[in-house]
Amino acid sequence: MFLRARAHPWEAGGNWVIEGLLDRLLEDSPEARRFLARYAVYTLPMANPDGVARGGTRFNLAGRDLNRDWERPADPTLAPENAALEAWLEGDADPRPGAPPGP
Repeated sequence: MFLRARAHPWEAGGNWVIEGLLDRLLEDSPEARRFLARYAVYTLPMANPDGVARGGTRFNLAGRDLNRDWERPADPTLAPENAALEAWLEGDADPRPGAPPGP
């Protein structure tokens, strides 16, 4: 299961939902253990960290809205965040944070 939140910097509610979900899944409860035994959970709590850090409202540093143009592959120059996500979803990138680029 892959969950992506906060495509736009002002969407803080997405972070809170992911945080609450992770807190729940990390509880030592029978429900959480059952869920995690059945599913792998990957989260991207913030798709646009540069926009958030710089107080942006909608766009990344290149001026792109990361929640648009999903009908074609992302341009790695204009939307590197989406290009990295697409590579990971296609299995061409290591899911570990800070891992070197895929093969």
